Amino acid sequence: MISNGPISLLVIGAHTNIAIFLMTNPHLKRNIEHIYIMGGGVRSKNPTGGNHGNLYTCFKSNPYAEFNLFGDPFAAYQVTNYRPSLKLVLIRWAPGQEMYGYYILCVN
Repeated sequence: MISNGPISLLVIGAHTNIAIFLMTNPHLKRNIEHIYIMGGGVRSKNPTGGNHGNLYTCFKSNPYAEFNLFGDPFAAYQVTNYRPSLKLVLIRWAPGQEMYGYYILCVN
């Protein structure tokens, strides 16, 4: 089914599939009103004191990276740049805390 009206996308992992969709269906981009992504961490109070991303134990090549963006940086670039205007909203949350919001990136 194809929506004729505006839709919102929620991306909670690497951005590969969404990037492929955006690059292969440019005529459908106009139907996307918002893209919300879970990606990034700023002073997240992780075991390193909050100065590193959530890959600090796995990938020494970039200890500041966040998994969903590091997994496919080209795809993350395609998703976050599919339109010229970009609004970034950070909502603080750390593992073990009750979550009242999300880290979201709103593209509109």
